[in-house]
Amino acid sequence: MPIRSNMSGGSAAARGFGFQAEVAAMFAAYAISEQPLPPGWIGADAIVQSIALETSAPVDDILVVTDGGRQLFVQAKTAPSLSKAKEGDLVAFADQAVRLFAGRATSAQDATSAFTVGRDAILLAVGHAAAATVREHLRKALDLGRTAMDMTAARAALHNDDQRTAHDVLCAIITSGAAKTPSSALTDEELLSLLRSIHVSEFAFDGADRRAAVATLAVVHDRPGDGEVAFDALAHHAHKLMQDRAAADVRAWRNIVEIAGLSLKAPPSYQADVERIRTYSARTLAGLRAHQSFVSNGNIVRIERDCVAGICSASRAGHLLLLGEPGAGKSAVLVEVADALAANTETIVIAVEQLSGADLHGLRGDLSVDHQILDILDHWLGAGPVVVCIDALDASRGGPTETAVKALIAGIIG
Repeated sequence: MPIRSNMSGGSAAARGFGFQAEVAAMFAAYAISEQPLPPGWIGADAIVQSIALETSAPVDDILVVTDGGRQLFVQAKTAPSLSKAKEGDLVAFADQAVRLFAGRATSAQDATSAFTVGRDAILLAVGHAAAATVREHLRKALDLGRTAMDMTAARAALHNDDQRTAHDVLCAIITSGAAKTPSSALTDEELLSLLRSIHVSEFAFDGADRRAAVATLAVVHDRPGDGEVAFDALAHHAHKLMQDRAAADVRAWRNIVEIAGLSLKAPPSYQADVERIRTYSARTLAGLRAHQSFVSNGNIVRIERDCVAGICSASRAGHLLLLGEPGAGKSAVLVEVADALAANTETIVIAVEQLSGADLHGLRGDLSVDHQILDILDHWLGAGPVVVCIDALDASRGGPTETAVKALIAGIIG
């Protein structure tokens, strides 16, 4: 997937993917950076958890699932106009929205598998080539009428004839389309609920919206300028998901950026815990340095150990266990290995003797972190691998921390 060499900005067509993929890439940028979606779409503080493309839902271009199970159904249309023509984009979108709304969740249905009024939303994503009657007047008409108590109040809330015309055209399209299927015909109350659920938003990925997505990604990049390549990598993958009719969660989107050769920080919600683990490790390593040497006749004597190079090599190949009699120098070797690996590999040093937690949850207190340590390690992304060194395993044998240490090792080995 040689993304870095051939994706450096420019038109979507030149890069080999289109408007729908770029809209999905924008949502992926929100997901990776853990930034909430604009509150007008689906409520405040909604964080993207997964993104699906070409779904089986009536509004099928993109399905964004957020924390708490809220769903944003997205239809991407580059240049819709305010037309009642049957072959027009607005009529096609309205038909999809009505069919989605008609299958909404009720008390007898599973709310996680259908559109839920008041929880989920529908977004018509339009390009800058869309008619002003749609990207400006219809958008504003829907926003102004969103809190109205009935259809009369919704229309009365509009500011000018352009907004009233856009509102009337969409209502006419929805009601005439619904009338074709009696079981889907909407009452005025249902029509109002549907209109409240619909949003229109314009996106210009050759300008401001691309820059905004790149800026959103900046919070998770180690190097300035990586956001441009990252956004193209996300759009490239979104295009593939369109072809495969597939979905990707946050972890998968982050992996795509790493495959593109870019270095990512830990997700924002994990960054504080990563720094706490680093601080803990540095403090532990400093304490273990006393095992590297001893004092003889007033002189500090340090023993050189030939096994360090071999252990470093073995650690790069997989998991290993270092055995030795008490006092043989295992802790000293661990320090030297950690120092030797530091140039190319981040190393976390954990001393079992310092732990008191009886399970993985209890280890959170030992390490002063908010998340479980295995989750932190799972989100510990960066330029290279991470090596975890655990000192003094025998200190946990038969003690209160034995279960926790065994679970930690099992989780790392996976």
